[in-house]
Amino acid sequence: MIKKILYRLEIANPWHFVWVSIIISELLTAGFSTLVSYLWWGKISRELMLGGVVDALLVPLLIAPTVIYFVRNTVRLESLNGRLQSEIDVRKQAVNALVASEGRYRAIINAFDGFIYICSADNRIEFVNERLKERMGSDGAGELCFKAIHGRDSACPQCANEKIFGGETIHWEMQSPKNNRWFYVTASAIRNAGGSASKQAMAIDITDSRDMEEDLLKAKKLESVGLLAGGIAHDFNNLLVGILSNIELAKMKVITDSGAYECLTEAEHAAYRAKELTLQLLTFAKGGTPVKSVLALGDLVRESVQLSLRGSNVKSDFFISEDLWTVEADEGQLSQVINNVVLNADQAMPDGGTITIVCENVILGPSKIISLKEGKYVKIKIEDHGIGIAMEHLSKIFDPYFTTKRRGTGLGLSTAYSIIKKHDGMIVVESELGKGSRLQIYLPASEKKFTKPTAAVNVPARGQRRILIMDDDEIVRDSCRAILLELGYEAELACDGAEAIEAYRKAKEAGKPFNAVIMDLTVPGGLGGKETIQRLLEFDPGVRAIVSSGYSNDPVIAQYADFGFKGVVTKPYRVKALGDMVYAVVHAASDDIPLHGNSGA
Repeated sequence: MIKKILYRLEIANPWHFVWVSIIISELLTAGFSTLVSYLWWGKISRELMLGGVVDALLVPLLIAPTVIYFVRNTVRLESLNGRLQSEIDVRKQAVNALVASEGRYRAIINAFDGFIYICSADNRIEFVNERLKERMGSDGAGELCFKAIHGRDSACPQCANEKIFGGETIHWEMQSPKNNRWFYVTASAIRNAGGSASKQAMAIDITDSRDMEEDLLKAKKLESVGLLAGGIAHDFNNLLVGILSNIELAKMKVITDSGAYECLTEAEHAAYRAKELTLQLLTFAKGGTPVKSVLALGDLVRESVQLSLRGSNVKSDFFISEDLWTVEADEGQLSQVINNVVLNADQAMPDGGTITIVCENVILGPSKIISLKEGKYVKIKIEDHGIGIAMEHLSKIFDPYFTTKRRGTGLGLSTAYSIIKKHDGMIVVESELGKGSRLQIYLPASEKKFTKPTAAVNVPARGQRRILIMDDDEIVRDSCRAILLELGYEAELACDGAEAIEAYRKAKEAGKPFNAVIMDLTVPGGLGGKETIQRLLEFDPGVRAIVSSGYSNDPVIAQYADFGFKGVVTKPYRVKALGDMVYAVVHAASDDIPLHGNSGA
C-alpha cells in the first residue's frame, strides 16, 4: 500500500516523494502516537489547501521539517519521561523503605522497657518514647528534662553535658525523687540533619535488681555474722545449761519465801534473758532451721502482740480474716518475729498510740515481689504511726547489730528477717519519717488443715529408770545428770558416740539396759547423735533416744523422728521440760510416737 502511494507521489512530484518518504520513516520510527499526531497535521494541511492559503505542492515542504522536529522531540521527551518515571519509582521505593524503617525503629523505641528521650544542649526536651510519655502525661516538648522527667529543680549532677557533647558516652545510676525508684542511665550526643547536636538518653529501671542485690548482701552479712555468732552462742548456751539447771535445783532445796529463793529467782531471770539473746544469735546463725507444724496464724499473732505490749501505753487493733489460710511454720520462731517487730513499733511511739495488725490472704502474681514465687500467701501487716525511719537507714534495718536506739542489740529485725527467709517468706518495709512505718510479712500458705491440740496430760516428771547421757561438754553432762538424779532416775555419762555405744551394749548384755538415751547432736572430733543413733538401732531396734541441741540447722532437729529419735529437747534445759520429755519417751505406749519438748518454756 505504502509502495503504491510513494510510486504515485514520485510520478506527481519528486519533492513530494522525498519528503513523504522521510516523514513515513520518522513515523515508523516514532510509533503509533506520533502517527496520530501527524495525521492531525495532515488535517491542518488539507484545510490550508482547501482554503487556498498555500499551494498543494508547498504543503509537504512547509510541514515536513516541523513534523520531523516534532517527531524527534516527542521521541526524546518520551525517553526522558521514561527515565524520569523510573527515577520517581526508585525514589518512591526509597521513601517507602524509609517510612517502613522509621516505623520499625519507632516500634522498637516505644516497645523498649525503659525511658528514651532526646533533649537539646540547654536540656529542653525534643522527643520522648511512649513509655516515658505515659509516665509524664505528655510529650514534654520544650520542657526542662531534669524537671519534667526526674522532678528535680536543677540539672542532674551526673549529667555532664560538656563530656556528652564532647563525644563521650557516660553512664550513671540515680534514684528518682518522684517515686524513689533506681535507674541506670546512658547518655550520648547525636548529630541532627542541620549539623546541630542533641543529647539522647536511655534510662532502665533497676530497682528490682538492686533489691535482689541487697537481699543477697543481707544474706551474706547474716552468714558471716552467723559463723561467728553461732560458735560463740553454742559455747555460751552450754554454759547456761550449768547455770540455769543449778539455779533451778537450788530453788527446789530452799524455802520459797526466803531471801535466798528471791535471789535465785532473780539470777534465773537474768540467765533467761541471756538465753533469749543466745537464741537470737543462733536463729540467724546456722542454728535456725524451723521445726514446722500446721498453724492458724490468727490466734498466734494476737497472743504474741498482746504479750509484747503488756505494760505499754500503746494499743493494738486487729483485723484478721475469718477464712485465713494456714501456714506450715515454727510456732516459737514466728512468735519471736511478731514480738521483735511489735517491740520496734512500740519503741517508735514513746508517747503512745495504736499499732494496726492486719492478717489476710493474698495471691501473688509474677514479679509482684521479686524475691517470692507466684502463689498463695498469708500476709501479716503491722503498721505504727511513730517517728518513722530515715531514708538513709531504711536499707540497713535488717543488718545485724544496726540500731538507732540507745537501748537495743540491733538483732531484733535481723533475726526476724532470717526466720522469715527460712520459712520461704519475705519481709517488706515501708516508712516515712515523721509519719510511721509499715512492715509486711509474707508466708507461703498451706493446703493442710489446722487441728487444735488436745489439752496436755499432767504426767508426773519423776521416774525410776536408767538413762544414758552423751554430751561432749562436761558441764552439760553433769547438769543433766543432776536434774535426772533429783527426779529419781539413775544416770550414766558418755563423752561421745563411741563411748555411748559401748556403754549401751555392756548394760544390755549385763541385763541392766538403759530405758532411754539423751544424745548431743554434734560432737566435734567424735561420733555425734546422728551417727550414734544409726549404730544403736542396728544393735537394738527398740532403743529410745532423745536428741539434744542448742538449736541447729541440721534437719535432724526438724525431722528427728525420720532419723530414729523419739523426742527432742533443746538447751539450756529446764528441769520440768527435761523431766517431762524423759518420762514421756520412757513410758510411751508405742515406739512410733515422736515427741517434742521445748526447754525454753
